[in-house]
Amino acid sequence: MRMLIALVNARLVGSLADTCIAGLCSAGRLDAGLQHCCSDRCAVKCGGPGCGAADNIAGPDLCCPARWVPNGSSMARCTAVGQTSCRMPTACASLATGKSRERTPRSSKRPAERGGSGGGVLAASAAARAAVECRCHGAYTHAYRGSCLPSFMVIGSQKAATSKLRWYLSRHPSIDIPKEEAFHGGPHAVAAWDTKENPTLLSSYLEAFEDVCNSTERITGLKMPDYIVMSAKTIELFHIVNPQLRIIVTLREPIARMYSYFSMQLRFGWSPINHMGKNPCMQRSLRALLKAKEAQVAAGVPPAGAQGPNRTAVFTSEEIMMTNLLCVRPCYAGNASGLGAAAQTMTWHDESKSECRNIYFTPLVHSMYALHLRRWLATFARNSLLLVRFDDLVLRPLETLKRIGAFLGLPPFVVGFKVEIGRENYTTISRLLQSGAVTETSLRRLQAFFAPHDAALSAMFGGSTFW
Repeated sequence: MRMLIALVNARLVGSLADTCIAGLCSAGRLDAGLQHCCSDRCAVKCGGPGCGAADNIAGPDLCCPARWVPNGSSMARCTAVGQTSCRMPTACASLATGKSRERTPRSSKRPAERGGSGGGVLAASAAARAAVECRCHGAYTHAYRGSCLPSFMVIGSQKAATSKLRWYLSRHPSIDIPKEEAFHGGPHAVAAWDTKENPTLLSSYLEAFEDVCNSTERITGLKMPDYIVMSAKTIELFHIVNPQLRIIVTLREPIARMYSYFSMQLRFGWSPINHMGKNPCMQRSLRALLKAKEAQVAAGVPPAGAQGPNRTAVFTSEEIMMTNLLCVRPCYAGNASGLGAAAQTMTWHDESKSECRNIYFTPLVHSMYALHLRRWLATFARNSLLLVRFDDLVLRPLETLKRIGAFLGLPPFVVGFKVEIGRENYTTISRLLQSGAVTETSLRRLQAFFAPHDAALSAMFGGSTFW
């Protein structure tokens, strides 16, 4: 039904260009004076949204006329396009306050349920969209089979504030950026972006985004932390489909990030053996460590990390980190130290060693930032990437969001945009040392390991010191 309406609307654009339809513009925005929200087309013709046949059609109580009294006034809700001195609807008020919009993706069904493997339903919907003229806003996207490609990706690693950044960006009136869970049921990125192999899979992938075709202001973005470790082949596929794509990379001090990640997973009752089981070395090493800890418990000696009335043997975050380091070393040039010409040019682990299978899946490898960004920079131009420090996003969010907005070519966030402040108790190296969560010996070993990787990262991006 939604697709049918879109097709009908597209045919009506020419005949109804001068007609106002009471509705809420899908491309809502605020003018400089924060007086109204509307699309450029609506503003020029009628002074309010809903006056273009390609806009979302909604009830008359959701129209956004050109002038408003303060939200919360006792005035009645507006009922017609162009009406003044009426109460601002909630849908428009959210644009002024920076609150999240309720997202309306193309379909409420998950991609797999829509025939994500390229079935008849997917082919039919893709063909219907492709028949509609689609113009995409901004310099960093273009139309693909009746949809707009994402203008940007947020990549990084878990516990590096990618979710916080997505939340902030989702409240910008010009951005639609779904949660990553929206893509879990559809085709994997490696397959979806290989448009030469199967051009319909990317259409299924794009179903998770709102329809921003022919919007004069709105763009879409993709947040996927694991994308930082994508292979060179997949990065090339991204570039082939959209060479203008902007890449936002969130970075956090690598040891603190790893500790925070493992601690979170252990609190959830997660088994590192099963989670790391994709790598033979990690699986074998953690099983041996657990066996030794269980022997200690049997002998009446509580091992490190033992919890509960029965002093059950469990892993500590420090133990998992050091095991991860042990298994990673043999898989990279220079014994993974980052030292030497071979290590400075390496972009992937040694796949010829069975012990290194799936080692990229481990959090320590995710924190070898320079290694991964070499792959991205081998395909994308340097000015296509923006590095965002975790500390800056947490402690200086407005300043950081201003940089990101400029990088994406978007209007600034509204005055008074609400951000989370006062949260400064996050994991840092000094806090780990002060609390005794990690021993000084382990910290020194990890810092020595990451030092050349951090130096390489600094050299890549103008000599900046990141932490």
